[in-house]
Amino acid sequence: MKIILPILILMLSACASTNKGAKTALSSHDLRDNTLADIVANYPKDTVALNQLAIKRLQQYETNKNLYTLNQAIATYNELFKRQPYNHDVLLNFYRLNLIKSFATNSYDVEHWQAFYQQQPFLKTVDIAPPVYMQLPLAAKGSLSLEERKSILQKTVMDNPNFVNGYMALAALYAEQNDIQLSVFLLETAAKNSPNNSDILGILNDYRVDKIFVQLCKSDTTERLNQTFEDYKFLVNKFPEDAYYHMQLSTVLRLMGPYTYVEFFG
Repeated sequence: MKIILPILILMLSACASTNKGAKTALSSHDLRDNTLADIVANYPKDTVALNQLAIKRLQQYETNKNLYTLNQAIATYNELFKRQPYNHDVLLNFYRLNLIKSFATNSYDVEHWQAFYQQQPFLKTVDIAPPVYMQLPLAAKGSLSLEERKSILQKTVMDNPNFVNGYMALAALYAEQNDIQLSVFLLETAAKNSPNNSDILGILNDYRVDKIFVQLCKSDTTERLNQTFEDYKFLVNKFPEDAYYHMQLSTVLRLMGPYTYVEFFG
């Protein structure tokens, strides 16, 4: 069984031109940043300039990936969020950047962010970790018992039914305990909440194929086969280079019978 588990980049013709161009580009870059920052400082009500500065600093962080640019982006989005608390893009970036910072600093105030999270129902509609989940990746290795990990993941999927990694991690944990039925149930729930998510479908249909083989001579597997067939068709179309999905699709077609197999392959 294939189990995939989850988690998170011109050459000019003359040296003189290269040095000059690089120096000019850097000066223009800094000038624009300073100009926007000056406008924001001088005109506090100008949210357009603040929005542009936030986007620019987010781009700077994504380019440089260091704590300095991350803190700059967070500070700008924090100010923007105060002025536009109902802007979902601003909210999402502010919350996401603080999650990222927790990995850089190995520190996260779960209680503070949990209170913040509960006041922002929009965050429960997108695929992003709720604060309680952060207790797992930031915990010292081996410091959490199996039951503690399970409890954290159960709270995670309750807090955000759309956080895919929460379901996958909890499903994997139950699979470790040989509770395959509950593991499959969690993956099926995740698939309903996030249709066509390839990470979920890949693992879920591995389980389905195994179960079909077990039940093949004992009960009607038509409905399960049809669903598995549709899912593997989707995965093959999305990842045409993945030989494993092609193999699994062929297996399902053979189980569906010779007529379906011949019809599909012509």
